[in-house]
This record gives sequence, structure tokens and C-alpha cells, in this order.
Amino acid sequence: MKQNHATVPEILTLPMIPLRDAVLFPGMMMPFLVGREYSLKALSSAIESDRRLFLAAQRSAQVTNPRLEDIFSIGCVGYVVESIRQDDGNTKVLVEGVERARILEAHMGDHFSVTVKL
Repeated sequence: MKQNHATVPEILTLPMIPLRDAVLFPGMMMPFLVGREYSLKALSSAIESDRRLFLAAQRSAQVTNPRLEDIFSIGCVGYVVESIRQDDGNTKVLVEGVERARILEAHMGDHFSVTVKL
């Protein structure tokens, strides 16, 4: 869902999901599995609000519980098109890349949330 720049603020605070071995670009549709507890909470938070979240690649896919320094600061705002909870506890997600963005500030509660600049 591409949004008009006139209606989208340049600075947003969004839930974030770090991606392993994947990069999302604007205009791209990408399916992936979400299984880490804090990523599932970030996904839930996005779905409960406007379905937008921030996705950025991890520097190393081997890091199981990444900290902010383990994640690239430039990523993509994504729109959750579809989300299907599976029997094994994972959730299969289809996300559309909306806009490239850079992390300005990060917050960690029960999930990552970041303030980003488009």
C-alpha cells in the first residue's frame, strides 16, 4: 500500500522486526516467518495500529537475540498485507515495502520500536 508523501509524516515511531538474511526494498513484496517472541509482539503492535512496521537487516544472521548495534540503521517501512498464525507458534507474514527510512532513536520494551526518518 503505497502512501502519498503529503499524508505521511517524515518522522514516525514504529515497531521493528530485525530480518535475518533478507532485505526489504520499497515496492517489493516479501513473505517471511516471524518466530522470536519480541518480533511477534512487534508484529502484533503493528497489526493493532496501522499495519506499518520498520524492517532492517541484522548484520549477522547467527545472532539469535540482536541488540540495536547488531542491526543496520537503514531499512524499510513495511505494510503488513497478510499475517497467518501457524500451529508451531510462528507467524507467516507478507509485507510490502513502502519507504526507505533511517533509525533516529530506538526503544526496547517487550519489543523493539524505533523512531525513523523517511
